[in-house]
Amino acid sequence: MTPTPTAITWTSLLAHWTTIVQASTVLPSNAEGDRWRSAVPHFITLQAVTHALADLDRAIDQAERAVGQDKAEMLIRDSAAKCHALWRGEALPSEVEAMIDDARAALSVTWLSGTEWRLAPKSRDSAANSFDHPSDLISALLSLDFDGDLFVPAPGIVFMTGSPVAFARGRHGGEPAPRIQATVSKYLAQNQRVEAARQPCFRQVYRQFDFGTGRVARDLVVHETSELAAGQPLLVPAVSQGREMPVPMAPPPGSIDRVSEVSVVIADPTN
Repeated sequence: MTPTPTAITWTSLLAHWTTIVQASTVLPSNAEGDRWRSAVPHFITLQAVTHALADLDRAIDQAERAVGQDKAEMLIRDSAAKCHALWRGEALPSEVEAMIDDARAALSVTWLSGTEWRLAPKSRDSAANSFDHPSDLISALLSLDFDGDLFVPAPGIVFMTGSPVAFARGRHGGEPAPRIQATVSKYLAQNQRVEAARQPCFRQVYRQFDFGTGRVARDLVVHETSELAAGQPLLVPAVSQGREMPVPMAPPPGSIDRVSEVSVVIADPTN
């Protein structure tokens, strides 16, 4: 039987941990060597949790995610506390601090990740699109017992090709159930072509203006974990932890400029 990528990764990780344990046996027999030897089990725990959380982040079952998140948080907190105790009164070595930070970041991703929908090209002469008020979508999702978060396009606002137009995640993070994703996709695809993909966190779209001309300069896409950007946010919360949020009505026709050919800039192109 061909091993799965996860099994291969775990095998590689196990070999790495074995190397760490073997290296610890040749540390000098003094206080500093003893301290590093004592820290090895905590290093292994932190790396194991970091790796396991990457698998957990792809779990749709919310009960499974909640249990995994609670256990991971406990293990990270315990390992970090024991490392700080070993280096009491001193700054942690940079490599130890990095392992703790990596584990905490992996846990954060499990809470923030979800499904993002982006506006795809519809035709050669269709570069911009707008969306209707999402009241029907909200009602449909709540009838399906959706208890996570949903961000939708501000009604009546024109979006550019390639721009995020919606984002949804479960109550404990992660991609929502397939029927939730299908309902959102159906709403968005009524007049527009969209593409859905997993994202490690919600990304807001800020419409930025050239104050010299008053025209739209660009749409900047920024992670929710980044600093607030200047400009008009184009995505609005429609559902928060299963609660309906007020979404403004679309502006009257002609009350806003119809923009086109505006560049969409991704602040962090790595995701």
